[in-house]
Amino acid sequence: MPSLFATNMQNEINLHNFKTDAFESAYYFLASIIFLALPILCWRYRKLFGGGVIRIFYPSMLLIPYGFVIVSCTYDMWNEPLTQYSFFTGCFIMIFLAVKLPGSSLFKVHILAATIVGVTNLIVFFSLGHRFQTLNDSTEYKELWISFALLVFAFQIRENMLKQFQNSTKP
Repeated sequence: MPSLFATNMQNEINLHNFKTDAFESAYYFLASIIFLALPILCWRYRKLFGGGVIRIFYPSMLLIPYGFVIVSCTYDMWNEPLTQYSFFTGCFIMIFLAVKLPGSSLFKVHILAATIVGVTNLIVFFSLGHRFQTLNDSTEYKELWISFALLVFAFQIRENMLKQFQNSTKP
């Protein structure tokens, strides 16, 4: 085994597996900012964040349900303050959106479904977590959701770029 993998318990090339404690906390906290906080801030304070080409990279509100599921997969790291902060901030955002969104929009259904999944996930972990076998791959679920959210975000950026291009080519 190469010396590069000496501190890597999973022998994977994921960056967070090399300096697990600090890097992993920062990585997951950054994911919560990108997929939970930033979309709602861009939505609420559009003028503050500016416009033009930079708008192409604004994360859509559609990423928020994914972001909440990401911050709810936290049983193995619950004792870290950033993890708890991310989860409770996510709960606040989800409640805020459930109250502020009109009627029965499809997005509101996604918000409510993600809230139910996320809170149920944490309740199950807290009530039955002592029975679970601790494995190195317990954060793989969170990584899967982060990857999926990044894929959705990439498609959103592509869509925004196409719209920007179409608007710039109109006479």
